[in-house]
Amino acid sequence: EYQKYFKMLKVGMPKETVRQALERDGKDPLAADMDPEKSYSSQAKKEDVDPLLKEEYAKFFKMLKMGLPAGAVRQALQKEGK
Repeated sequence: EYQKYFKMLKVGMPKETVRQALERDGKDPLAADMDPEKSYSSQAKKEDVDPLLKEEYAKFFKMLKMGLPAGAVRQALQKEGK
C-alpha cells in the first residue's frame, strides 16, 4: 500500500512532498523517511497499544479509512478534547 509513495521518493520527489501526500491519504507520514527499497511493514515500528486507548480512538481511525481529510479528523479530535 506504500509502494506508490516509495516510487515517488525513488524518482526524486522531495520528502516533504511525499509526507504531504501520505498525510492527505491518511497514511503514516514517517514512511517518507524509510528506505524505499524495503517494504513499509518491515520498517514500521511495532508498538504495543493499550486496548482501551485503541478503542477510544477507533472512530477517528475509521474516519481516516473512510477518506476524510486528516485535517478534519484532527479537528474532530480537538473538538472532543483529545
